[in-house]
Amino acid sequence: MVESMAETLTDRERKNFAILDLIRRKAPITRTEISKETELNIVTVSNYINVYIQKGLVIEGGLDVSSGGRRPVVLELNPKAAYIIGVGLDLINIIGVVADLKANVLVEVKKPRPEGSENFLIDAISQLIEELVKQSNVSKDQIKGVGIGIPGIVDRKGGTIRWPQQMGSIYISTLKNMLEQKFDIPVYIENDATVAAFGEREFELESDVKNLVFMYSGVGCGIVINGQIYGGATGCAGELGLPDLDDKSKERWKGLERWEADLGLKQAAQHRLKD
Repeated sequence: MVESMAETLTDRERKNFAILDLIRRKAPITRTEISKETELNIVTVSNYINVYIQKGLVIEGGLDVSSGGRRPVVLELNPKAAYIIGVGLDLINIIGVVADLKANVLVEVKKPRPEGSENFLIDAISQLIEELVKQSNVSKDQIKGVGIGIPGIVDRKGGTIRWPQQMGSIYISTLKNMLEQKFDIPVYIENDATVAAFGEREFELESDVKNLVFMYSGVGCGIVINGQIYGGATGCAGELGLPDLDDKSKERWKGLERWEADLGLKQAAQHRLKD
């Protein structure tokens, strides 16, 4: 769970997240299996599941194999119950997708990132979201959130996004408020490496992987500690980008301006494997 979100979730919301995420990962799954994995009692799990079924978030499938007694009903996430929009931007492009609850991508749109002030960028993101909604043929009231991954340091205490030098600066509230007012959809803004690490853990790794460092671009890392994204006190954790260096400094730092530069990681790993 992203750290900034985790800090504000209520106990009920944490349980919702844990149960629904488990169903997404391991469906088809029974109520008893959910109870064992989440360490919530079976009555609590059943109460939550009944609400999900009423809302159409979860559907009951067939019957599981029984070791004795009634065969338990298996549960699955209903991917069409809701949709989300994801937007990512870098120095060159803005990319947006519409996905269902199982992360199946319905639509993808890619556009050049505009130059100029923050207003040009906000307009471009807004137009991209409009195009995504139109192309997806999904009713806007079924879209439950917009997530935006942005390069730079997302400083929640200071309320700013500190872009790389080439991209200027913007206030989190400016971007968030304008988009929420226009689309009436919750908007979540986070560092691009942070959300990349979150996605890697949620969709590519086993649930028992609790700690990882995800190397991204820029130079930036997403850091996961004990299953939660770690951004540090001011959102700087994992941001390793360096300013322009002279030739002597580049040799010293082994070209650490970008991950695509030679960091010597491959050679170091091969050397250690031989040992």
